Amino acid sequence: MKNVGENARKQSFFIKKSIEEVLNLAKLNKNEFIYSIKINLPEEIQIAGNKIIFQGLIFKLLKNASQAYSLNDFQNRIILIIAKIESPAKFSLSITNGGRGLSFLEKTIGRQNLFIFREQDSDCSIQQINQTLKKEFKGNIKIISKKNKGATFTCYFPLNQ
Repeated sequence: MKNVGENARKQSFFIKKSIEEVLNLAKLNKNEFIYSIKINLPEEIQIAGNKIIFQGLIFKLLKNASQAYSLNDFQNRIILIIAKIESPAKFSLSITNGGRGLSFLEKTIGRQNLFIFREQDSDCSIQQINQTLKKEFKGNIKIISKKNKGATFTCYFPLNQ
């Protein structure tokens, strides 16, 4: 009997359409945020992998970005999403928030297994996201953050060659 999950991982899917699907759902679900979206990817660009896992990563990053804002701060709750081609072999997806940001210690600890910055049930551990990126897409994550200024999480993915 074939393993459905293994077959799904080997499929290619359209990146731009997959990102747009998640963002449309996120906007419906979290209408208290302003989403600034810039997707500079051609429609035909594809990536190999499991589309559902890819979309799950985006959802986790969006959830992490939304949880970075104070519950008392209802103004300027902006989440910036940028997707672009970095080189002929890779593309990036960046999600930026203007929330509480991460200190150097939090970024360092965040790479440890199961450490979560936000709500206990958020399932948004940076380490988990990074592991999934590496395992499923041979990608990686870069974090730029300043305490009380916000954070940018940029995921890098190889393109189909």
